[in-house]
Amino acid sequence: MRIAFVIETFPSTTEVAILNQVIGLIESGADVTIFTFNKSYLKEKNIHQKVFQQPLNIIELPKPAFSKYKNEWKNKLAVRFNALPLLWRSFLISPGLSWKAITESTYGETKNGFKIIYAIQPLLEQNSNFDVIHCQFGPMGLWGAILRDLGLLKGKLITSFRGYDINDLPQKTNEEIYSFLKLKGDLFTANTLNTKQNAIKLGFESNKIHIIPSSINVKEFQYLNRGYDKENEFEILTVARLTEVKGLEYAIKAMAILKNDFKLTNFRYRIVGEGELKQSLQALIDENDLHDQVILEGYHSQEALRSFFYNKAHLFILPSIITSTGNKEAQGVVLQEAQACGIPVIGTNTGGIPEGILDGKSGFIVPDKEPRSIAKVVQKILTEPLLIKQMGSEGRRFVEENFDINSVTKNLIHLYQS
Repeated sequence: MRIAFVIETFPSTTEVAILNQVIGLIESGADVTIFTFNKSYLKEKNIHQKVFQQPLNIIELPKPAFSKYKNEWKNKLAVRFNALPLLWRSFLISPGLSWKAITESTYGETKNGFKIIYAIQPLLEQNSNFDVIHCQFGPMGLWGAILRDLGLLKGKLITSFRGYDINDLPQKTNEEIYSFLKLKGDLFTANTLNTKQNAIKLGFESNKIHIIPSSINVKEFQYLNRGYDKENEFEILTVARLTEVKGLEYAIKAMAILKNDFKLTNFRYRIVGEGELKQSLQALIDENDLHDQVILEGYHSQEALRSFFYNKAHLFILPSIITSTGNKEAQGVVLQEAQACGIPVIGTNTGGIPEGILDGKSGFIVPDKEPRSIAKVVQKILTEPLLIKQMGSEGRRFVEENFDINSVTKNLIHLYQS
């Protein structure tokens, strides 16, 4: 089976689930070609080592650079001027296709024909026949629809919705940005039922949307039948980008409640990740005198997460919220990673998080933006340490049955063949 993936950046340190999907398909025998606007593996120092272990065929789609001039109109003129040789080449190879690329009015936010002229250059003279064109996130689905409409890619068009593309982007831009994709898309996948429901609200047909969760390779995550000795520090972990939707301020405030109200100090809360809220979160830590309890660890690789941070943790927290723009957590794959390691988890009742936790069995679901609710659960586990082993065992089984890369890949291939 020949599969074309259309991905904005590949590989990406923040989208390990997509890399897992690609690797799962290759290992199942599929012939995978990746079309990407950012071929990052030669530049990205922190990229997952798996990318170097696969026979990946990666084709970079050119895009115009807009940053040369501060003036927006000068940039636009520069883009058009630099596109002239490409436009000439395109017309020599395929005049009808090129005319359609610069004049078609139904392509949505990508309708700038000169952007399309840049992108199509590697596709003009190559074999474009695939069984499936699988696009990751809605905006790439729109690109896939355009490239197929121009005849540059051939195959069944499938787009995977993974979160921000459905929960946030349409509200920030224009709810009709996906009009062309709705018309041309053959099938869609959503990582959770919540994502599917939000896609339906945007006008996508329910019967075309199938739930395929983001997967993990469970075998790569060491399960520890972990316990807790009250004489040692209780280790709490979060792995997340330091952004508004992750709700990290509420977890930090929960740590302050543990220390000041519940008089518990023998704990360590590690937050692994980078992002624009780093300074404000550090200020909150300083303000609450939590220097001995809360540490912003910065970015760490998947290897470091598995070999150190997950192994040390007694409890994992993902305190995500619904933001002012409506953005919310689509799945929260780190919750599945933590459960695979046998760590009890705390997640909020937002987005698709509740679908990835067995509430009361592998972890606890709490309301978002309520630090006291988080603190009470932490206190409960601290005072009932047997819960760690019990919940850890339930979590591992739950993830093996529902999120392992092998079973999810089989379901995806079945969808391809349907």
